[in-house]
Amino acid sequence: MRIDVAVTGGEPELRSLHDWLRRDPGTRHGAQVELVRAEPSPGQMGVFTDVLQLITDNAWSAASFALSLSTWRQTRQISPCWTTPRSTTSSTR
Repeated sequence: MRIDVAVTGGEPELRSLHDWLRRDPGTRHGAQVELVRAEPSPGQMGVFTDVLQLITDNAWSAASFALSLSTWRQTRQISPCWTTPRSTTSSTR
């Protein structure tokens, strides 16, 4: 499962979230968290944007990520809005 997250407030807020998640033991265990460049959506003009990408193979890490994201937002003076511009899930057997 891959979850891409963009936040308002630009790169400083995204880096703050990235650092928060890297220190969170629940998110760190079983998930890979990286800052990446995302391309604009098809038909959308614009430059590449920075997003935070979480890659995991289990729902527990995804749930821990959601809880960490919510907790991080509560630590901000003005809670940044966040979006998932592109998320993918896949299952293999």
